[in-house]
Amino acid sequence: MQAVIRNPLASPDILGVTQGAGLALSVALLLIPGLDPRWLPAFAIGGGAAGAAILMAYNAGGFAPVRFALSGVAVSATFAGVSEFLLLTHP
Repeated sequence: MQAVIRNPLASPDILGVTQGAGLALSVALLLIPGLDPRWLPAFAIGGGAAGAAILMAYNAGGFAPVRFALSGVAVSATFAGVSEFLLLTHP
């Protein structure tokens, strides 16, 4: 990832992929309390893919490595904030 966008800050946790997976798991466990644990990886993959898709959609107009990294930080912070909100409001 760092070589592709030529930015040493690029990593899945900075770009929102990790937080997207975590948010998807939080939502899945909240909405489906008796969820079989074998389904958790599928939800995590979907959440990570959604985070990556949002990041790619935001940067569709043109590619600038700095914009890509900063928008990734914004996506990551948004997903982390929503996940924390869900965890605090539904202990």
